[in-house]
Amino acid sequence: MDLNPYLYRDMGKNFRSFSKRLSLRIIIVVLAIMALMASIAEDAGFKHVRTMQRRLMEVIGMTPAEYRALYTRDLALHNK
Repeated sequence: MDLNPYLYRDMGKNFRSFSKRLSLRIIIVVLAIMALMASIAEDAGFKHVRTMQRRLMEVIGMTPAEYRALYTRDLALHNK
């Protein structure tokens, strides 16, 4: 299925332009998350994000991403 006519009609962009823009947004989000993780690690006294991630895995048995997903899901259920 060719998405170009639909993308151009609805967004004024072809698929290549759309995917480049989407990729850039994903990269920006990932970089923001990495910067946040680095800030949290530094504030908690860790020199490296990876060290903090390993320590969290040892202590709580999950990665920061897994914990965040669990917390977000629980928060959403609580706010219903």
